[in-house]
Amino acid sequence: MSQLYASLFYQPDVTAIFNDRALLGYMIQAEVALAKAQAKINVIPTSTASIIEQVGQNALAEIDFDGLAVATGLAGNIAIPFVKQFTAIVKQQNEDASRYVHWGATSQDMIDTAMILQCRDALVLIEKQLQFAYQISLKQAEHYRDQVMIGRTWLQQALPITLGHKFARYAATLRRDLDRLQAMKERVLTVQLGGAVGSLASLHNQGSAVVHAFAIELKLTTPECTWHGERDRIVEIASVLAIIVGNLGKMAKDWSLLMQTEIAEVFEPTAKGRGGHLPCHISEIPSQLLQFLQRQIVYLH
Repeated sequence: MSQLYASLFYQPDVTAIFNDRALLGYMIQAEVALAKAQAKINVIPTSTASIIEQVGQNALAEIDFDGLAVATGLAGNIAIPFVKQFTAIVKQQNEDASRYVHWGATSQDMIDTAMILQCRDALVLIEKQLQFAYQISLKQAEHYRDQVMIGRTWLQQALPITLGHKFARYAATLRRDLDRLQAMKERVLTVQLGGAVGSLASLHNQGSAVVHAFAIELKLTTPECTWHGERDRIVEIASVLAIIVGNLGKMAKDWSLLMQTEIAEVFEPTAKGRGGHLPCHISEIPSQLLQFLQRQIVYLH
């Protein structure tokens, strides 16, 4: 990540969810949840799961990040060296418990489940911001419901409309985006647990019960079948986010056009560190949208 551009293109709360340390935290969370789920189904001893859970609370501080980075390149994925390190940490506390770390799972199970946990937490932040923008748009639609402005077609002046009408359209768009997020959650926020070839063979006839208990522990949904070879869930998340970004970009484009010197119907407020009344840059759309709505910055002549 570029430090110079971080404040323009990245949001600190979301970036914190996807950094390296956070990823390992989510993987530890998944390993602990797996042990607790298996203990509930009597696959592993309850005392063993309790030890793994206890060790997991402080395991992140004991991870050798430099060693993990080197080992990841050799192993081909992060889970293999991570599980070795986590198992060794558990072994320091209890050798018997260490034998049940990652029991019946495969690398992709932990990687995918951790990734879904990351996505879930990021979507919570995104949904909160969209909900806030939606409420502000509704408020502005009401406030400016009688503020007449020029309507345009092909950028040419046409019949008059109201600024409230434009904000009502923004609110409707944001409402659809919120609905899209809700509709996809049950499909995409799903645990992954399949074992080496996806059949959970090492868990014998208790595989499905363990998957369900695993999902409950993590507050995720239970998949109808193992899925780590299918990436449609990840693509759906990206697709919905792409739609949202496109909708926000349309709003920002509206404002940049309305802030042209020749039009001058709306302005960005002056503030420390900014220029004068200049249009927002297209590269600043995500942050500018929230600033616009949060500060209720529409100023008309």
